[in-house]
Amino acid sequence: MQVQPRATKNSLHEIFKAIVFKMYQKNSTTDLTREELSSCLDVYMDALAMVGVNIEFPDEAKRNLLQFYS
Repeated sequence: MQVQPRATKNSLHEIFKAIVFKMYQKNSTTDLTREELSSCLDVYMDALAMVGVNIEFPDEAKRNLLQFYS
């Protein structure tokens, strides 16, 4: 039997923070460059898809999010 935790806003946030730290050793997204954030988002979406959690994140929404990072 395999038990999967329920995806909550907090658990998804913690997963993203762990990815950011593992990839760039940074504790805050405000410390990431635009390219770093984009790479983290790609890894995050791939990881979630592997466990059956699919989040719609249209390219336009991703571009809007990334415009705030230099």
